[in-house]
Amino acid sequence: MKQFQFSLEHAMHWRRLRADVERARLESLISELRNLEDRQAVMEEEVATAHEDVKNQDTIRAHQLFALDRFCRHMSTRKELLEAQRAELAAQIAQQQARLTAAMRDFELLEKLKTEQKEDWTTAFNKEQEDLASEVYLAKWRRLCS
Repeated sequence: MKQFQFSLEHAMHWRRLRADVERARLESLISELRNLEDRQAVMEEEVATAHEDVKNQDTIRAHQLFALDRFCRHMSTRKELLEAQRAELAAQIAQQQARLTAAMRDFELLEKLKTEQKEDWTTAFNKEQEDLASEVYLAKWRRLCS
């Protein structure tokens, strides 16, 4: 009997590659989201530091309060933009997760088919070996009896 060979091995390779690409894209989007969250945290720290700097001064002048107010408004606008980017990234991540799930399902389908075919081949191979062993035994037995 010939060696086991899965006829869809090439297609399975491409599906595995597609799943790997989709996983890499998802990881990239997640990394981008983490970077965005880090930028938001830095912005919040900058605002808190600015407030503390103004509070810790002995005398506060009007232009300092005005500058703090402008800075806080600017940071608030930037925060809104980052929040919009975050929402967009979250949507992209959800879409990418769906693509990855589909790619993995396609790959796993072929992997399951390969496993089933390998089991069928193994069963047939074992039966062929048993039949061959039986024929050899019978041939030896006939020679001994004759």
